[in-house]
Amino acid sequence: MQKAYEFDFVYDTQAAFRLLLEALSNPGRIVELGPLARKLGGAYAMPLTVAAVLLDNEVSFAVCGSPALAEKITELTLAKTAAVSKADYIFVTENADWQEAVQAAKCGTLRDPHKSATVILCTADLQASCSGSAGPGSRLSRKSLCARNCRRFWGNVMSRNMSIRWALIFLCWISGAA
Repeated sequence: MQKAYEFDFVYDTQAAFRLLLEALSNPGRIVELGPLARKLGGAYAMPLTVAAVLLDNEVSFAVCGSPALAEKITELTLAKTAAVSKADYIFVTENADWQEAVQAAKCGTLRDPHKSATVILCTADLQASCSGSAGPGSRLSRKSLCARNCRRFWGNVMSRNMSIRWALIFLCWISGAA
């Protein structure tokens, strides 16, 4: 029997779930999903790893900026697609306008916060998305550049008073390294 992925959909999704739970329980904490995502492989390894953890056939999702990612998520999870305004989970790639996507997301209330969408912001190429240099002579590591980029984005979200409406997950990875 030949396996399609090295990724174990029981063990590895549980490990990724624990990491996501740690990050969501401690806002601002950076967790490393890269080793698990590398087992899945391919151009969309990181968002597919998160999708494998969060999605199933009872929830809906939308992808802004990449129809190919939407197709792969459907194949992997059997989750159904929906319009951004109705989706439970929204994956926003670097090709999409994040402000438009986030503002279209459904919002819960203080009484029913579980009705809010979870927005997953995906940055596929660290070099293109982060300002600064991460070369051999640089004092900044790629991880710190990614964290700086996410903090800058988070500042934009906070300044527009959007943070209280949705759960936000930032995915940032180095191309070719998942």
